[in-house]
Amino acid sequence: QPSSPWPFQPKANRPPAWPMASADEDPVPLLVAAGYCSEVRFLHAFSGEIRRTLALQDYGHVNRLAVSPGTGGSRHLAVAGNPHLRVFDAEGGGPSAPPLRSFEGHTANVSAVGFDATGTWLFSASEDGSMRLWDTRTLKCSLCHEGAGSFDRPAVHAADLHPNQNELIGGDAQGKVIVWDLAADKIRRTFIPDEGVPIRSLSVAPDARTLACANHEGMCYVWRLGEGVYEAAQKIQSHGAYVLRCLFSPESKHLATASADHTANLWLAHEDGLAQACTLTGHERWVWDCAFTNDGQYLATGSSDCTCRLWDVTSRTQRLEFSGFKKGILAVAMLDRARAAGPP
Repeated sequence: QPSSPWPFQPKANRPPAWPMASADEDPVPLLVAAGYCSEVRFLHAFSGEIRRTLALQDYGHVNRLAVSPGTGGSRHLAVAGNPHLRVFDAEGGGPSAPPLRSFEGHTANVSAVGFDATGTWLFSASEDGSMRLWDTRTLKCSLCHEGAGSFDRPAVHAADLHPNQNELIGGDAQGKVIVWDLAADKIRRTFIPDEGVPIRSLSVAPDARTLACANHEGMCYVWRLGEGVYEAAQKIQSHGAYVLRCLFSPESKHLATASADHTANLWLAHEDGLAQACTLTGHERWVWDCAFTNDGQYLATGSSDCTCRLWDVTSRTQRLEFSGFKKGILAVAMLDRARAAGPP
């Protein structure tokens, strides 16, 4: 094994697949939250008012939520469970509205899901050891990568799409980070920042300059990205327990990490990597997920303490607590009609 490269530091365009309908745009984002309860709630992000509840059939729990891109017209919500992957109308419909699309193929927990920039296809990752691309028109799996081994493939816990739309990056239970070239259907790179320690989450900055991944021991690894370049830049002890989620803000200024230590951390991105900005405290159990508003000014967190919280990124204070959930929250997303803040 080569010596570790990490400097240790302490603490193809196609039209959209979805029909576009005119709609009055509400400038206030909605927090979308789900977890162990078989429903999805849509809440006014700044008042906590419940705007809509969507009942889910056959979902024991929800692992991840993703909202399709766009600022107007019809938006869609991908809901990942075990092993279900379904897409619903995010803008309307009754509490028992059926899914618009169902994607069949995964055989275990779907741990990651997201849309491409046009909404033409979905990507997903699963504890069945596979990463998949799905055509939203045909509902078929158009590409699939499965880990080595016929019977005991390592679970894939995390995946994110590079802004170039051609590389899907995944992290697995053996501690590997893989870069899948979608056009060539080939693994271009494999990194093992800490062998045998499962990767739990990863995120590519929207400005395509940085990749961060986090593992079960609370470590966060940072790469600088360039044209065909992945350069190891930083190793941070980001939490004292599992990091369950890491996520860059839309303008790439901050990274949020959520942890089993009951906290979330905000990190400020700079040329040399990340610097800790603050620790957000208040949750009483594991913090499973987080989501930024499109302007990057607010961060929502969801926890197994049956609450979500909204944090002001600038003042680094809690703005609102969302209570009243019957069971723990595992997944959050923002349905935000404002245009996402671009990288500086």
